[in-house]
Amino acid sequence: MHTFLIIAQTKEEWEKQAASLLKPYTIDPIDITRVSATTSIGIAAIRELKQKIFLKPYKSEQKAVLIEDAQTLTIEAQNALLKTLEEPPNHTIIILLADNPDSLLPTILSRTQLITTKSPIKTLTEKEREAMEEILENLLTGNEDVLKLAQLATKDKAAALSFLEKMILTARNKLLHNPSQSKYLIPLKSFQKAYTLLATTNVNPRFTLEALFLSF
Repeated sequence: MHTFLIIAQTKEEWEKQAASLLKPYTIDPIDITRVSATTSIGIAAIRELKQKIFLKPYKSEQKAVLIEDAQTLTIEAQNALLKTLEEPPNHTIIILLADNPDSLLPTILSRTQLITTKSPIKTLTEKEREAMEEILENLLTGNEDVLKLAQLATKDKAAALSFLEKMILTARNKLLHNPSQSKYLIPLKSFQKAYTLLATTNVNPRFTLEALFLSF
């Protein structure tokens, strides 16, 4: 197995786990490629990576590719990455770094060896699933009181992140089970973007969710 998925709470934990994983290979820094983005990683970045990934290492016997914030990979980018994860070059180690696996396609998860320093986000209960699906449909049809919803979902930053995690999982599941229903793709991207913004900055949670909901 040359492909790994590291799930950790912080970037420091990612780096520690990745360094430990790569240590036996003694890879020169010039042979380590990093892929990252401020908001999301799109298909263009993955296409560019695929053009480089089959090149031989410069100074080492092996080379490594680290895809940071893999939870922000768009659906298109994940699909474009599947073949490479399934059949990586013999001289290349691919490591996805993420803070949770729930925004990644099952086909991505099945092609990577999971290394985790935290418990993955729990799946939704039936009651939670029904509630989140109702909220999602109401947002899409404009039937939800978005300002009141934002207020209820943002008692604090942790509550807002938890809410967004559930909405990401709900939209992703809707898209996976209804591939022809492209209406769920934009909400999924929006939830992922809001989650990343909220998790990595000091923006106001309520204002973030209000802006998000009003964008539908």
